[in-house]
Amino acid sequence: MHTLDNKTKTVMCLGFFDSLHLGHISVIQKAKTLAEELGATVTVFSFNGNLKKALFSSEEKVVLLPSERKKALYELGIESTYFMPVSKKVYFDHSD
Repeated sequence: MHTLDNKTKTVMCLGFFDSLHLGHISVIQKAKTLAEELGATVTVFSFNGNLKKALFSSEEKVVLLPSERKKALYELGIESTYFMPVSKKVYFDHSD
C-alpha cells in the first residue's frame, strides 16, 4: 500500500470506477499525463461496496469488486489505490 505524505506530489482520481469504461480510462490517462508533467504519482480513490445501494437503496449490481478494480487499475499503470467504505452513515452523518 502506498502512503501519501505532504512531500509527495499526487494527482488524485476520485470515482466509483465500478466498471472501467472508455470515459473512466480517459480520466485516468489524463491524470497520468498530468502527473508526468508535474513529476507526481497518480492515486485512485474509490469506494468499497455498492455505492448506489448504500446511498439510494438501488438494487443495481456491482460490476467489478474492489479487488478486480484494483487489478484493472494496476494494469492501467495505477499502483496506488484507496477504497473508502460505503455507508449512509459515512456520507450523511455529520453530527460532530
